[in-house]
Amino acid sequence: MGSSRQLLLGTGVFLGGGILLLSLVKQMDAPKDSAADNAIKVEQVSSAVKSDQDPLTADLETEKRLLAQKRLEREKKMAQLDQKTREFLTEQEKAEALAMQKARLENEQYRSGAAEPVVDEMPNSEETSKVVTPVTRPVVTARPVEQSVTPVTTTQPMQARNETQAAASKPEPKPQAEVASSKAPSSTQKHTVQRGEGLIKLSRQYNVPVEAISQANKISKGSTIRVGQEITIPSKSQIDQLVRDYNASNNVQSKPQQTKAAETKPASSTNKAPTSQQGYQVKAGDGLIKLARQYNVPVEALAEANNMSTNSSLRVGQNITIPSRKQVEILQREAEQKKAAEQNKREAQQRLAEARRKAASGEAKGTFGVQVALADNQQKADAIVKELRAAGYPASTSNTSRGVRVIVGPEKGKEAALALKDKINADPKTNVNNAWVLYWR
Repeated sequence: MGSSRQLLLGTGVFLGGGILLLSLVKQMDAPKDSAADNAIKVEQVSSAVKSDQDPLTADLETEKRLLAQKRLEREKKMAQLDQKTREFLTEQEKAEALAMQKARLENEQYRSGAAEPVVDEMPNSEETSKVVTPVTRPVVTARPVEQSVTPVTTTQPMQARNETQAAASKPEPKPQAEVASSKAPSSTQKHTVQRGEGLIKLSRQYNVPVEAISQANKISKGSTIRVGQEITIPSKSQIDQLVRDYNASNNVQSKPQQTKAAETKPASSTNKAPTSQQGYQVKAGDGLIKLARQYNVPVEALAEANNMSTNSSLRVGQNITIPSRKQVEILQREAEQKKAAEQNKREAQQRLAEARRKAASGEAKGTFGVQVALADNQQKADAIVKELRAAGYPASTSNTSRGVRVIVGPEKGKEAALALKDKINADPKTNVNNAWVLYWR
């Protein structure tokens, strides 16, 4: 009984010790397992990081490729924009050329000598504040072509013969009045003026010369017609007579007559000039050019004889002097001398400016002056000095044993003094033609 109890107790102690020993062993093995787990986790994390880095490298290469592609597209767009800009500039140049060509064609249409007035008028609702502004288009007149006769040599017989045959076979153009009258209305008509219409526009609309319409309505070619005004359009049978009446009343020759007059005109305009001086009272429509043609006197001579410029306008009732043939020759000679003096003065002024520039840079040596006169007394010398100063020259006087000397200057360098001397001699304001250079003292 006692032995069995001891056996059970020993068995219990043995089992309890074994269990305790087993638990201790497990507790000692637990840190090793956690370290292994941590190592496994670290390895997994590193592998995950490595797997994440590979796609990032691929994304950078893709970004570079995309950036390069965008750069190429941008360069292509810029090239297309440059091409469009060049095309636009080319089209603009073509449009400007077409506009210039159109302007030339329009100018050629107005070579008939008439200017069409454009009437700017307010609507009927604003008649109280209506303003009529005539705007006249400029008249472009073709420059006459000088015909020169060239002798035909033996080396050009065929060319001369061909030119002669071409000139002979070329049809002679009809006068403007005849061309227009061929399509004119058969009976007289009345036309009420609309806004923007003028004599030239009506002339083109009805194929009637402007002169015929002007004569039929007792107005001039440059007259302004009003909106609502009634204009008489002459018939085909009335045109020729109306044109002749208009030309006769305005002292105008037809083109064939002008050509014949130009062919028979003498080489010198003074051949038919008046033999004695005449007076003329200006009438309506007169001008310097018209009077010059009427009396065969150059416009320059006519203007010089009346102390006016060639583009001066004349007043009705003004008295004009028509110079004689001898006076015309004298006036022409004086005008040529004056023109030559002005040219010499300009050239001397240029040389003087160049010489003064050289003197300012130190290239000239010596001081010189220009003596313009030697007066008997101080009073005469002062009068000359006053005249020179009025012309813009720094003049002064100095007493000598032979009289009072009038000097302009000083100038540094002889070249500048010589140019100043030539300028003074060529200047009509100084009335000096024998100035000379001397040393300045």
